Amino acid sequence: MSKYSGPRYDAIKNTIKNMKANGKSWKSIISSAGTDNQSLEDAIGLLKSVGVIESSITLENWVEITQELQKVEKEEEEFREAGDRTILISDKSNNDARIPKNPHSSWQLYKSKLVNDGWSVISINELENTTLDILKKLNQDTTVSGPVKGLVIGNVQSGKTANMAGLMAMAADHGWNMFVVLSGLIDNLRKQTEERLIGDLNHAGTLAWQALDNPAKRPSAANSTQNLHFGEQDRRRYLTVCLKHKTRLENLLKWLYADENKLRQMKILVIDDEADQAGINTLDTEKEERARINSLIVELVNGKKENNARPKAMNYLSYTATPYANVLNETTEESLYPKDFIGLLKTPAEYFGPKEIFGLYETEEYSGLNIIRDICQGNLEEVSKVHEGKSTQLPSALQKAVIWFYCASAVQRFRGYKKPVSMLIHTSQQQAHHKYIAESIEGWLNSLSEKEFLKQAKTLYEEEKSNFTKDDFRKSYPEYGIPDENINDYPNFEDIIVYVSSLKNRLSHIELNEEGDLQYHAGTHLCIDNCANNGLNDENTYVRLAYPDKNSSRVESDAPAFIIIGGSTLSRGLTIEGLVSTFFLRSTKQGDTLMQMGRWFGYRKGYELLPRIWMTEDTQEKFRFLASLEYELREDLRPFLLGTAKPNEVGPRIKNSPQLSWLRITAKNRMQNAVETELDFSGTSSQTVVFKNDKEVLKNNIRITEDFLNSLDKPKVTLDKVGLLWEYVPFEKVEAILTEYVFESSPVFDQIEAFIEWYKSISKEEKFTGWNVIVGGRGKVDENEEGWQLNSYNVGKVARTRKGEFSKFGDRVSIGVLKNPSDVYKDFDMNHLKHLGIQKSSEISDLSVKTEEVHSNREEVGLGKTPQLLIYRVDAKSTTRTASADNAKKHNRFDLEFDEDIIGISILVPGKKNRNLAKKLTVQLKRIEENETEGDFNEN
Repeated sequence: MSKYSGPRYDAIKNTIKNMKANGKSWKSIISSAGTDNQSLEDAIGLLKSVGVIESSITLENWVEITQELQKVEKEEEEFREAGDRTILISDKSNNDARIPKNPHSSWQLYKSKLVNDGWSVISINELENTTLDILKKLNQDTTVSGPVKGLVIGNVQSGKTANMAGLMAMAADHGWNMFVVLSGLIDNLRKQTEERLIGDLNHAGTLAWQALDNPAKRPSAANSTQNLHFGEQDRRRYLTVCLKHKTRLENLLKWLYADENKLRQMKILVIDDEADQAGINTLDTEKEERARINSLIVELVNGKKENNARPKAMNYLSYTATPYANVLNETTEESLYPKDFIGLLKTPAEYFGPKEIFGLYETEEYSGLNIIRDICQGNLEEVSKVHEGKSTQLPSALQKAVIWFYCASAVQRFRGYKKPVSMLIHTSQQQAHHKYIAESIEGWLNSLSEKEFLKQAKTLYEEEKSNFTKDDFRKSYPEYGIPDENINDYPNFEDIIVYVSSLKNRLSHIELNEEGDLQYHAGTHLCIDNCANNGLNDENTYVRLAYPDKNSSRVESDAPAFIIIGGSTLSRGLTIEGLVSTFFLRSTKQGDTLMQMGRWFGYRKGYELLPRIWMTEDTQEKFRFLASLEYELREDLRPFLLGTAKPNEVGPRIKNSPQLSWLRITAKNRMQNAVETELDFSGTSSQTVVFKNDKEVLKNNIRITEDFLNSLDKPKVTLDKVGLLWEYVPFEKVEAILTEYVFESSPVFDQIEAFIEWYKSISKEEKFTGWNVIVGGRGKVDENEEGWQLNSYNVGKVARTRKGEFSKFGDRVSIGVLKNPSDVYKDFDMNHLKHLGIQKSSEISDLSVKTEEVHSNREEVGLGKTPQLLIYRVDAKSTTRTASADNAKKHNRFDLEFDEDIIGISILVPGKKNRNLAKKLTVQLKRIEENETEGDFNEN
């Protein structure tokens, strides 16, 4: 924090800001206080004499404050620019690449295609800027410097392929001539990627593109390196999409080295799509061991050790939305670590991502969209019986998910939507299970008459319309980039009945017409997408997912409908079009894998209100945590833009997050440098939101808290008269409650011993004051009939309810959020508020509760070095009586029903993450035992 942050410097700051606003340059303000002829000393003397600034202000103060304000202005300007550009972390200088202007260049032709595909001018400009920023970090001659290695972090289902195609187009215009895309583990997805990229890039223009399908040492004559053209003046560009498969990679290497002269002409750009998959080194990095796939990719990028031949240029660029393994594994020169740059793609304003859908963990800033519905334990047991072939009874939650799919598909047909509409069912990776689920769905639908089905459909449709309205959507996602008038509201059920009936009347796999082509009827297509269903079945129908080609004449209706059941092929890479209903059971505890399973992320323009997701509360909690981790990562990377930070600082930046210890964000052997690490709790804002209904533990937490509070001096009553405040309590006393209190699972509180060790080690260095301890309440102090007796005061208990319909059947309960957002300002007095422009204590809710702005406001009023401990006593009998039962259910709220009151704790630590404050601590990561459930249930 600046030494000029206190209120006494406000006058001089305002004076300098006014000078700048009136057209004075920073140079003139520093040299002559904005005057034309006076010396700085005379100008400051005049300002003092008329009382504009304090008499104690020195020349040094003036210069330093001016320089500080100039720096802030520059950072704000750069942050505004960064909002529209890729954030690039690099200490490498840029090359002189420019945007190609020739209308027949690959880039300009690709832009024309995007226009024809309906991209907005703003989106195309953003893509152009992003592409150029990345291209400027690449190198056309690496024969001396060695290969360039970079990483681009995108968003799940956010149009990454468009970014890759754009980069290849622009790189081709600048002379790169060989493009290798490493693409996953599934060949049909590889083929899909290759066909799409060639379709995006190969247009009549100044360059000609050729796809090389599975090149090998003895390729066809057309694909032989000897017959390809890589000279400086040649207009040919070559693309191959290669599986991350041992034989395919070995063949690619043999093909490249078959003609060393040709190799030396190649300017290669390797794009590792989903770079956190398959290519990470999972063997022991300490012993310099290397997994086979990783070894082959390293050989592709670095060159063969036994052969000195090297391409003219080698640039390796990894793309992923879940980069944890890429930066937590190995950082040696030989490795694939992005030593040269890391790029962070902007999140589009129309994107539905983890933060928007699930909200953030332990915060009030983002609550998520109310589109997630719970799967209870009873439903899990029913799914298990279906998997085992012991039952065909479809679980009630899956019935609702299917019915909603029919309703949402009918809405899309009513609107004249042309593209496919889909439902995703992901309950298992095992192929036999997919078949049983499909048969159960078919049997259940066939058992219902049209009349009964329409009755159930109307009931669910009206319920969902009420539970998630257009107003609810805008309140939950205020930054959404589409105007309200362009967001479609729900039609009446009467308007969609005919379409629901049409969808219900026919259910089959994809049929063939007389010519043997796939034919799409007006009913619903049931697809089982796994490799056991390649080709046609005995009934001469196509079982796997195959969407109709654009403008296909073999589609009988608008919005062709698909129910898709599958496992691994649906978990990563495959785009599910028009996804409106998802039934998802988790089958992994690894965070990056779990995030990639989120096929519901992406864009939903025109049908924003329709998507629904059914999943267990535990899985919702994991996604919410991952959303928080991703958000924290992006926020932490932004400051790197302002300096000359090196990419090798990013790994520690993720590793020193206390969040890491709560959920394994990637497999243990994919983050081998992250077990013993440095932790930095600076800026932490964390609250207890998960509790166990254990009466003895709860009573003990009350005793511990009361002993702690009663050991303190007499408190003040807070400004709003609702709580109590103890100022500047020594950490030795705070440590006692943090050590003895029994916490349930939480990213920070699980590491409370590490936090205490960290705090003790840096508090003197950072000049932290004592803690402000606050007891928050409900109603005025001493005006509560059944309050909490503390230090001769009576503080009202707060009411908090269960979040989740089925949480009452589990041993752990989430209340979602503990603290009232504005309670972070309960240690402010009236002078603090006036300093921030607040004239009445009742207007305190006008202050922002976003974490970064809370820290900023506390710094502004002189509390920037003061940690905060907020304590609440939650009434065990809290009910939803404050709202109607229907409204409570709409927000997934239910009576608490605990056996004893709950003590809830929230801490706020000053500062921002700073690598200099990270301390080497041993962190006990939660291990996954061999016999532990890998997901929502075991798969035997």
